[in-house]
Amino acid sequence: MILGPKGTYLFVEIPHTATTAIAAELVDHYGGTSILSKHTTAFEFNRSGVKLAPGAPIVASIRDPFDFVFTFYTKLRTGHDGFLDSPAAQVSAGGHVTPRMRKMRRRIVSGSLSYSEFLLRSYRWPYDAYGGPSLDQFDIVMRFENLQADFSAMLAELRLEQLRPLPKKNQSNRGELNLQAEFGGDDRQKASNILGPLALEWGYSMPDGFPEPTAFSVKTFSGIRELRRRSEWDNPALGAAVRKARSGLVA
Repeated sequence: MILGPKGTYLFVEIPHTATTAIAAELVDHYGGTSILSKHTTAFEFNRSGVKLAPGAPIVASIRDPFDFVFTFYTKLRTGHDGFLDSPAAQVSAGGHVTPRMRKMRRRIVSGSLSYSEFLLRSYRWPYDAYGGPSLDQFDIVMRFENLQADFSAMLAELRLEQLRPLPKKNQSNRGELNLQAEFGGDDRQKASNILGPLALEWGYSMPDGFPEPTAFSVKTFSGIRELRRRSEWDNPALGAAVRKARSGLVA
């Protein structure tokens, strides 16, 4: 999470949405300071005691969930240039690589799982990345698919003169994603039920050839998000216990 000088803006870092590059640029060139932890949520910030200047915008970046999870899968499959296997990156050492992530990585590697196999085996309920935040939590939203233009527009709205194009950082070693080749038959409906509710929440359409998520999956997504908000974000003690327990779960 990045706080602007004198609290003039707040950048919330939703994972796998180019936040490493954006955060580094804000810190190096636009007076930003890293606060709390990298992926602190807006809910957590609200009870942190850190103050924003009056009218300061809250900024975030998002990404199509079908592509978002493919990036996560790729990092698990490749080890992200050794990062995921580094002792310093583990939760026990203060990093963010959980036992659950390591288990998922072993499952992918040992079973040579494709993206579709990984998705359908790992997620049985609608995916609520980062608590499935609603876009109305943020004043400025950058879309990964239009990142350079949106980054420039964000700086303009903050009345900051852009010094250079946004550099690329922390990229995953991924190839092209062909969802139509990856998912066939009934698997497309299953994938839509897992990722579709969040995609619709964030203003994305279903990929070509993929059906809309069922009404049940959309309702379930809303219920999971509300339950997570109440248990994790509105109750700090319970939230800490839930996150600690989840870090050791097997996907």
